[in-house]
Amino acid sequence: MTAAQSGTSELFTFDVTIPAGTTQAAPQVTALGLPVRRVDRVSVRIPPGPGGDVGFRLASSGVQIIPVNSGAWFIGDGETPQWAFANLIESGAWQLIGYNTGQFPHTLQIRFETSLPYGPAPVTIVPADVTGLAGLLTADDQAALTAALDASGAGLDETE
Repeated sequence: MTAAQSGTSELFTFDVTIPAGTTQAAPQVTALGLPVRRVDRVSVRIPPGPGGDVGFRLASSGVQIIPVNSGAWFIGDGETPQWAFANLIESGAWQLIGYNTGQFPHTLQIRFETSLPYGPAPVTIVPADVTGLAGLLTADDQAALTAALDASGAGLDETE
C-alpha cells in the first residue's frame, strides 16, 4: 500500500496479484486496509492481457459493494474503471475478491481517493417537555432549555 497526501485528500494504492487458476468458486480475498476515511472515488487498473479470464468485486467484510448487483463480477482488459461515491463505509475495511481462470497471474492496481471522514453525527435532544428535569435544573436553566428546544424545532408541536 502506498499513500500520497494533499491537504485533507489522500490517495491509497494497492497492487493485488491474482494467481493463475484461481476460480470463481474459490476466489482470492485480499484485505485493502485503509485508515478511517471517507472514500470519494475508487479506480481499478486492469492491465492488458487477461482477455476475460480475470474478474473482481470490491467488498467490505465480505459484503459486495462493486458491482452493486449481488453475485456479479467486474471483468475488463486494459482499462481503468472508476467510481465516485458518497456516503459509503468509512471503516477502511475494504477487500478485493478476485478470480483468474487464465494461465498467467495478473496484477490489478486499486486506487482509493479519500478524504477525512465527517465528524460524528450530531446528537439531537428531543425532550419536548423538560419539566421532568426539574430536580436537575434550576428554573432559569429549564426555561433556557425549553426556549432553545422551541427555537430549534426539536420540541413537540403544540398540536400533538
